[in-house]
Amino acid sequence: MKSRGEACRGIGLVTTLGFTGAIVLLAFVCVAACFAQLTISTRGQRMAEAELTADAVAQLAGARLLTDPAFGNHGAAVDKTLEITLPQGSARLTFDADQALRWGIPVSRNNLAGLDSLPGYARTLPAYSVQLLAQGQSGGRTRLLEVILNQPPFKWAIASTGQVHSTGGLQVLGVKDFGTLINGIENLPPEQILPGHLVSDSSDGQALHLDSSVSAPTLVTGDAQSMGGVNLGASTTVRGQVKQHAESAKLPEVVVENYDPAGVAGVQTISQSTLSSTLNVSGISRRTGSLTVNQGGLALDEGYLYVDGDLEIYGGLSGKGAIFSTGDVKVHGLSQFATSNLQAIVAKGNLELDGSGPGASSFQGLLMSGGGQLKARQVTLVGSFVGTSRNGQGSNIDLDQVKLVASPQAIHLDFPNLLMQPQHTKHVQVMLPGHGLQTHDVTPILDPHLDISRFYDPVADRLDPALVTSTSLKPQYRVYDGSVAKDEGVAAMLTGFYTTADDGPLSIDPNVSTSHPQMLDSGAVSASLIASYKEALIKADAIYQQARQRGLPKGHFSLDPNTFLQSSDKLRRLLWRVVE
Repeated sequence: MKSRGEACRGIGLVTTLGFTGAIVLLAFVCVAACFAQLTISTRGQRMAEAELTADAVAQLAGARLLTDPAFGNHGAAVDKTLEITLPQGSARLTFDADQALRWGIPVSRNNLAGLDSLPGYARTLPAYSVQLLAQGQSGGRTRLLEVILNQPPFKWAIASTGQVHSTGGLQVLGVKDFGTLINGIENLPPEQILPGHLVSDSSDGQALHLDSSVSAPTLVTGDAQSMGGVNLGASTTVRGQVKQHAESAKLPEVVVENYDPAGVAGVQTISQSTLSSTLNVSGISRRTGSLTVNQGGLALDEGYLYVDGDLEIYGGLSGKGAIFSTGDVKVHGLSQFATSNLQAIVAKGNLELDGSGPGASSFQGLLMSGGGQLKARQVTLVGSFVGTSRNGQGSNIDLDQVKLVASPQAIHLDFPNLLMQPQHTKHVQVMLPGHGLQTHDVTPILDPHLDISRFYDPVADRLDPALVTSTSLKPQYRVYDGSVAKDEGVAAMLTGFYTTADDGPLSIDPNVSTSHPQMLDSGAVSASLIASYKEALIKADAIYQQARQRGLPKGHFSLDPNTFLQSSDKLRRLLWRVVE
């Protein structure tokens, strides 16, 4: 039998062992908790790093979209994809559906140029928007980030750095498709009328003055905004907001001289200062000094007119094209509405349009002036009327009986390449029956299907003269026959056609008559023609770099007002969220 002391010692030992076990167990629990906490902390850190890398690639995509609004909509999969690797992880996004499927992530979508919404990931993507879906990963943890960016079309039907004043009869509205105006504004269904906005960036107390009367009411279907005061007549209705003392609208600014085609081979020079009949412009025409068209107006066929001076036109405008002037521009008697008419007028000086009534005179496109005075009378303007002067009081706009319809279509103007036909004459010898060997002049006519995108380097984003070769050029030749054969009306047959030694022989149809100019295929390309074309391409690229907006057909340039805004004003973020 154990003594009481021994029993006490036994109990004490058990108690001590139990207590020690509890301490050890507590230590294990504490260590486990620390490891768990460390794991949770590490996991949280990895998730945060994955989120940061996803945000980084999304921001990279946003920066890319500022310079290339069509990013993701053209090229191969590699051109539509972004991947980055950072010390803390990596991230990727793609606009290519197949690549997104391989990676197991949602595909991003670019709808910046869209006029309508389209299906996106987990939502409908609005027009003028892009949905970026970026996946980041760090330490085996992933985060999917969704970012919605938006670049709305140029908002303003009328916008100016100076005062805007209307004497009455003003209507400002918007439409999605300006083709709906074919039957006149008065016949436009109410459901197709959108808000039309106007703004003055003048701080004057009378910055926006919209007068009216019972016989000449004024209607603005959108907002009337000013950095200064807004004054409305008794019969003036503004359906949107009237915003006085508002922030600047951040209006664009254009340097007209950047569009000067001087030196581009193939530019047609207008030598006369006054023309008494219609001026037809197809390709590039340039005038040094002022130009007046007294009657017949200006007809543009994908035309580009640059006047280093004032320009005044009687008889209106027709067709599609761009007009640039370093002086004042006045247009009298505008044409009737037609969806085929679309022009841009960019003037360094004042701008004036004088019609014969809103129902009879119409202009479709962009009107932009850096002068101090812009005037429009008795006319319907479809597009935008923008005054951009930063001098003095800015550009003051005066309106009298004007209907102005904002339409994204009418101001989203892009124009084909500036590189037209190089002026390059060749001397050739032609054997004419009964007349012997005759010398003729021929001028090369480039293949009408020649697109200068073949000379475009997508990596450098430039027109590369090194790509101009005899294979890529392939001109045809037109014979301008001023020989005795034509003078005598002889339907002579071309039995031989030889160029100078530089060019080699041309392949021709031996039954072609020389009594009229003929188109002949080229068997060889002149070295001097190649040099001339290269020189023209260098000049065209210089202009392209000034005016380019990537995402347009290669070699095209845009006069959309959004093009001239600061990068920070082009895109805005509508949504940023972690999806999973």
